[in-house]
This record gives sequence, structure tokens and C-alpha cells, in this order.
Amino acid sequence: MVSITKNPAFKKACASVVGKGLQLKDDAAAFAESVKEDAQDIVAEAKYNNQQAKKGEKA
Repeated sequence: MVSITKNPAFKKACASVVGKGLQLKDDAAAFAESVKEDAQDIVAEAKYNNQQAKKGEKA
């Protein structure tokens, strides 16, 4: 088992897998942030629409 970890090809493959994992994590975080921002926009728009509707009822 120790000899396989010293193999340059194995080290290269492990580095590649870890690199792809980190890229996947970054992509997932960016996607989650985008979804969060979209949800915040929707909430803000809904609040604005509710305020406008209440103003229309009073008029």
C-alpha cells in the first residue's frame, strides 16, 4: 500500500481528483449564491407589490 502512494502517476491522479473536487465545490457555492440572490429579489418584489396593493386599497 505504501508503494502505491509513492507512485508519481498515483500522486498525479490524486491531485487531479482533489482539484476537480475543489472546482465542484466552488461551482456549487457560486450556484447556491445565485439561487439565494434570486430568492432575495423575489421576496423584495413581493413585498413591494404587497405595499403597492395596500396603497391601492386605501385610495
